Amino acid sequence: MRGKRGAGGGVEESAELRVSYKVCKVNKVKEFMLNKEFSKVLTEVAEKLDESKIKWTLIGSTNLALQGMEFTPQDIDILASYNDIEIIKKLFSKFVIKESGETSNGECYEIKYLINSVEVQFCFEYSHGFYIKKIDQNGIIYKKFDLLNIPCFLLGDEAAAYRYLGRDGKAKMIEDFIKNANKYGK
Repeated sequence: MRGKRGAGGGVEESAELRVSYKVCKVNKVKEFMLNKEFSKVLTEVAEKLDESKIKWTLIGSTNLALQGMEFTPQDIDILASYNDIEIIKKLFSKFVIKESGETSNGECYEIKYLINSVEVQFCFEYSHGFYIKKIDQNGIIYKKFDLLNIPCFLLGDEAAAYRYLGRDGKAKMIEDFIKNANKYGK
């Protein structure tokens, strides 16, 4: 049921996501907003990926913002399996590749595209990578955006991934957000 257009019936939300909505209401956080071009690119990318029928999920700051955290994303980070790299290269062949290569930790191959002035970074993770295992274990939720249901990495797992990558400050911000959400959700 990922990214299908329409009402999105049958898409289950985790307790974590429902709580995030409550926190947004309690703290009067503005609804998630992207500039027009960023929104257009996110929609275009999601539609292309959904049509290809591959497993993918949103990660990084756009994921955090979609789930209620106050972030202004600078790029769109997408996770997919390394096995799907050729499909995605073909889907996005008309766009400029800014850079590509294996990450320093050896867990994925990244390609950064420039799509209508928005950087879209694909992380093609190998089977032993942290993120890809979570997708295979259904460690994602679906967040409504425009008329799409965007697959998003769970916040708790996102925090763990940031810790794993040595980005403790961002991990703590996510953990604090979850604690705050749980506090108001009870």
